[in-house]
Amino acid sequence: MAIKTLLELYGFKDLTKQLTSKELKKMIFEEYQMLLVEKEEQEKEEDVSGQLTGEYKGDAVDKTTNVKDVDPIEMANQLLSGDDDAPLVASTQGEWFVTTGAQAKEWIEKIGPAVFVSRLKALAKKVPATGLPKSVMPFLPGPEDAKGKFSQVEDALSPGGDLNVDTHEETGGDNEEKNESLVRGAEYLLFEKAPPPAPNTFLSMDDAGEEFMTGGLNDGDPSDDKITVTQGGSLAAAEAKPTQSNILIFKGLGMAMNPKNQIAGGPLDAWAGINGEILDGHHRWAATMFNDPTATMGLAGEVDLQGLGAGNEQEVLKYLTAIGNALGNKTKMPKKEGAQHSNDNVIMERWRRIAGLLN
Repeated sequence: MAIKTLLELYGFKDLTKQLTSKELKKMIFEEYQMLLVEKEEQEKEEDVSGQLTGEYKGDAVDKTTNVKDVDPIEMANQLLSGDDDAPLVASTQGEWFVTTGAQAKEWIEKIGPAVFVSRLKALAKKVPATGLPKSVMPFLPGPEDAKGKFSQVEDALSPGGDLNVDTHEETGGDNEEKNESLVRGAEYLLFEKAPPPAPNTFLSMDDAGEEFMTGGLNDGDPSDDKITVTQGGSLAAAEAKPTQSNILIFKGLGMAMNPKNQIAGGPLDAWAGINGEILDGHHRWAATMFNDPTATMGLAGEVDLQGLGAGNEQEVLKYLTAIGNALGNKTKMPKKEGAQHSNDNVIMERWRRIAGLLN
């Protein structure tokens, strides 16, 4: 295994930082898990070697194909063929990358065809059968194409400052001024929290966006609206927990094979939950799993998804999505969720087309 820097392994930018015992234990555990992954790959390499000939059947692959819905041997053979017209190679053309058959062949031979098969199997196994729709996954500051700053996200989720999203009900008891119309000492609910708006309700801090981002400052209790968010951090790819059920093979593999930048961990500016849940950066994670599942991804931030209590993780994500929208980041609304159309997305799409909101 090649020697890596602390930045590549764990996202540490300050090399003078002293590790706590907890951090050291975490590092040791991650290293142990990475060694297990490598051992499992090596044990499986010989199982399929005789089937990896570069002759492919032609299984269809397009820009909606999930990593869970492909035959790993067939995908390996399509890459090994060196054929520009092999469906998998042809699909890996897009905004972020352009890969030829020769480049695909060179890439899979570099990592090893049998290794690719085992990594694709491992990736597909980690993708949940039912996951969260793309429409509730946040698009937050960090990546180069994202607008806004981490400090704005932190301010929006913390009391004080110029921003604070209204995430908690404001309740209380013995307060004569607020409770004058009720029996003194009875529990009251004076303000109801503003529910997170639908994705892309606004795409700036103008008007409704600003109102949403400052709602917690005007809800009667300026100290109750808090969801813990921390800047930076790292996440071992092999230990990450994808929350989307649809990981597109063309996108994850395209990022992995991209001749200009073959993603394999490092400072990816993805977002995660404090328990390792991937929130933003699923395809960067998938690319890392193809290139080096032992790598660690540097994060833009980590969020406590249980900040509104267990079972309310999706509501936290909806708030995060709206915060991203207010900072100018448009939520991606796919027409399909996996192999099936999402009824909600289809209905919303029709209404938006009628209203002239989509081009």
